[in-house]
Amino acid sequence: MNNQNKGGRPKKKIPEKRRYQVNFKLSIEERMLLKRKVKESGMPINDFVRKCISDGVIISRLTVEQIADLKQLIGMANNLNQLAKKANSHGFESAQAECILLADRIDNLIKQIQNDSKNHKRK
Repeated sequence: MNNQNKGGRPKKKIPEKRRYQVNFKLSIEERMLLKRKVKESGMPINDFVRKCISDGVIISRLTVEQIADLKQLIGMANNLNQLAKKANSHGFESAQAECILLADRIDNLIKQIQNDSKNHKRK
């Protein structure tokens, strides 16, 4: 007889319960932006943040490999500037072979970066 339904809302199952609370600080601008976006969405703030977590698009920071590629590309840009200076002072023929070689290296690195970028987005 103690198992009678007393009415009211049924208890949620464990996977459905929200047991964790997250607190974080915002600047004035961030808070105003959040309030504006919540108001535009017409949702309660909790639902808005949950929707952002599940559906939001986050642009990842550069990976270690991408940073290394970027540094290598910067080094090649410096080499290209030195070759341009050499071509201006000694004539283009003196720097022609080096320019072709460097252009090939830059093309290969750009292709590698593009491939890495495509693979990184798929993960």
